[in-house]
Amino acid sequence: MMKRIGLCGKWNICGDARNFEGCVPGSVYQSLYEAGLEGDPFYRENEKKLTKISFSDFSYTKEFLLAPEFLENDAIILTFEGLDTIADVSLNGSKILHCNNMHVKWESSVKDILKSGKNELKVDFTAPYKEVENIKRRHPDMDLDRHLFQARLQMRKAEYMFGWDWGPVLPDMGIYKSVYLTAYQGARILDLKTSQEHSFQKVKVHVESEIEAYTEDHFGRKYTLLDPDGNVLDSIETDQKEVCFEVVNPRLWWCVNYGEQPLYEVRCQVIGNQGIVDSSSRKIGLRKLTLCRENDQYGQSFYFKINDVEVFAKGADYIPEDSLLGRYSFERTKKLLDSCIAANFNMIRIWGGGVYTSEEFLSYCDQKGIMIWQDFMFANIITIWEGEERSNMEREIREKIKDFRNHPCMALLCGNNETELMVWDSFEDKYKQMYVQQYEHDMKEIVEEMSDISYWPSSPSTYGGMKDVENQNIGDSHDWNVWHGRKPFTYFRSTFPRFNSEFGLQSFPEQKTINTYTLPEDRNIFSAVMENHQKCGTGNEVINYYISMYFKFPRDFKAFIYLSQAIQLEGIRYGVEHWRRNRAKRHCMGALFWQVNDCWPVASWSSIDYFGRWKALQYGAKRFFRDVLLSACEDGNHVAFHLTNDTLSAVEGVLKYELCDIHQGILFCKEKNCVVSRLNAEMVAGEDFSDYLRTDEERRTRYVHFSFSPSNADREKFCQDGTVLFVNAKHFEFQEPKIQVHQIDARSYGITANTFCKFVRVEFEEDVILSDNFFDLVPDDKKVIHTDKELKELPNIYTLYDSIG
Repeated sequence: MMKRIGLCGKWNICGDARNFEGCVPGSVYQSLYEAGLEGDPFYRENEKKLTKISFSDFSYTKEFLLAPEFLENDAIILTFEGLDTIADVSLNGSKILHCNNMHVKWESSVKDILKSGKNELKVDFTAPYKEVENIKRRHPDMDLDRHLFQARLQMRKAEYMFGWDWGPVLPDMGIYKSVYLTAYQGARILDLKTSQEHSFQKVKVHVESEIEAYTEDHFGRKYTLLDPDGNVLDSIETDQKEVCFEVVNPRLWWCVNYGEQPLYEVRCQVIGNQGIVDSSSRKIGLRKLTLCRENDQYGQSFYFKINDVEVFAKGADYIPEDSLLGRYSFERTKKLLDSCIAANFNMIRIWGGGVYTSEEFLSYCDQKGIMIWQDFMFANIITIWEGEERSNMEREIREKIKDFRNHPCMALLCGNNETELMVWDSFEDKYKQMYVQQYEHDMKEIVEEMSDISYWPSSPSTYGGMKDVENQNIGDSHDWNVWHGRKPFTYFRSTFPRFNSEFGLQSFPEQKTINTYTLPEDRNIFSAVMENHQKCGTGNEVINYYISMYFKFPRDFKAFIYLSQAIQLEGIRYGVEHWRRNRAKRHCMGALFWQVNDCWPVASWSSIDYFGRWKALQYGAKRFFRDVLLSACEDGNHVAFHLTNDTLSAVEGVLKYELCDIHQGILFCKEKNCVVSRLNAEMVAGEDFSDYLRTDEERRTRYVHFSFSPSNADREKFCQDGTVLFVNAKHFEFQEPKIQVHQIDARSYGITANTFCKFVRVEFEEDVILSDNFFDLVPDDKKVIHTDKELKELPNIYTLYDSIG
């Protein structure tokens, strides 16, 4: 059996006229900071001072000892799981690798170069900005300074490292994943592939292994299939590379909230003359998960179907979790994914300008039922799809498909992010043809050849061929008219995308997060430091614009932070509730907002900040992504009430709505029994309140409070309420609230108010995740919130009224 020696830990790093110790996995920027040679890249404006580092080459060196018996194995493979990016690797003075892609694994057979005792491994990194110039020299006939075609994008390096409208310019380098030696006797398994055929109450599981032999011995294979409880269902010994298992009455894998996530296990053992020489296993879920595109009355549908059940996709887009990739930890990722599940996500889109997610990330999504829309790492770029560049990219594509294809969570492989949208009306035919060849022909064929995962050429896209890319009646959409177009939130109600895979609004992060990168004198949204932590050129201006559209001018910096999060929540809510109201007949079947996370502390579109703190939007998502959603749509003095049911059973209950005056109390009240069938959305009631809203004064002092109490479902899960204003909040005459809070137990608090309060924020000194936050509170109602840890303190309460003072 194989033996492994890890080579992570301390390495010597040399470059930029400095010699220092660093840690692997890690990077140059990270190691300089940890060695005390440079400041925190995220603090104040340090980022600007550090970019010069990326013009210098750096070398990593490590000495290690090997026992003589380790060298007696038949083969020894050196593996780098991730090198960023242009690097030459030498072992004991012999060059063994030239690396030019950070997204792939690099291996070399090194048995004949290793020696007993001391060995030296060296990795020489070419500075990213030097490689940019090298690429230009290799292609003198191309304009590689041109937008979407820049040389820095041609490098197979995470694009976001050169800056994005939410990320810093920190083009790092280093050994950012694990490195190790693996010794084998006889042979090793290179790949284990599974595929499935589904029929009524039966699944055929095809298993195929690829092995590499190092001796002339005969090698057989033993395949085993285990059920989710660990019981052996079948075992086959053979000389064949492929076998087929048949599972009767399979336990199917479902996305979250549609069923369970049972995982079968496939094992393969390679058996030689001396017994088992290598083994490998895969956890798989038995399911059908497909992208459905069918002509219909609206155009062409775009939705996901799992085990023949139509799913409305709910979630957000994901970017790398740090600008310093060596800081990656699964515990941090798990916390983020748990926050997504808590907020009722069932899908995450992995954006194409970062890095591919880890095996741990995908395995956890397998366990929890989160579907993955995976972009290949091509964002806003025309690539050189020919020669050595094409070979490099094709290798990456094939390697990643092998990584993805056994994961039941994998719903879609997407060729690129926004390239079709950006290039179709601005590039010459030569480059358009290159684009079509890569994304609509070659990559599609590779995905179909190697897996059964659905493929989509670009996000957004419609017909392909760069035709009518922004047509919302077909394909997926990126709608930025709210935010970049400065449209009011009500604009969303005029749109009917088949699947909105990107849309968003910015906000500032939590005050605690801002404190980590500012001094007190920096805490003005237009200070140099705050603007450096705002990478969208007009971002703070647009935040201020939307605040002025809906709210009174904030009284201080704290109020700015709070109101920015309130507009972010409100804007996204308007869109998601509207699209979910239109899931009937598959008119709208997906809402993935931009974005769930940050790679550094920054003002951005994220719903969870760099430190894992939930913004208002994440709490709002937990409400508007509920499986059963009660929403209200106001039009003038009329309010329509809608129930959206994403569950597999009909939902019935009592709708209650009342018109209230902040001075006089309840003026009108009505209850109605209603029912909505499975996987459907209906308007269940409507009311014209014109008789109560004759004057501006009445519209500024009256609101609707509505609620839904289910009679045939989990009351705690599906009970919900909300409010409707008939004017923008800045014109509503909120009264000064008297809010009482009492602690029910170590994790529960009761909150009441004497008057109508909007966007009630509950804040503790300690970081906690609450069962709800940024909610509305009406008189005589008691709101009970729960914390994710035991606390002894009472929270601070902040409302919309407090933001204006």
